[in-house]
Amino acid sequence: MKLALVVSLSFHEKGEEVKRQLEGMGHQIVMPPSTVVNHEGKLVHIKEFDRFRKETARDDQEEVWKICRRRMKAYYAKLKWADAALMLNYTKNGIKNYVGGNALIELGAAFFLRKKIYFLNPVPDMSYREEMLGMKPAVINGDLGKIA
Repeated sequence: MKLALVVSLSFHEKGEEVKRQLEGMGHQIVMPPSTVVNHEGKLVHIKEFDRFRKETARDDQEEVWKICRRRMKAYYAKLKWADAALMLNYTKNGIKNYVGGNALIELGAAFFLRKKIYFLNPVPDMSYREEMLGMKPAVINGDLGKIA
């Protein structure tokens, strides 16, 4: 199966591990890129760009938002390619099975594209829980073997 991993930047390394496991099971995997071309035209790790964005970004800082938009559009093309999306939701900021804003948008795109949606862990108790439940995700409770 062709799977798009939906994963918070905070869990990129865990995502890489899940990717290896799934590839070992015969799946084809895409996930958000680990690098991005920054505002200076240099290829940097996404965590470095994210630090820069958080430290310097203002609502009117178009160069930063342009990079963010380009990255999001590129990942949506990968979602289109995939048969399904797997949400890698782990505990973050004290919230069990956290799903962040960008991940929610990616899940919405997968839903719009009529992709099967899997959650690695149960749907979190967050303000947008109903929206996530409305997408009818299959919760696999950490068992990657349940992806079919």
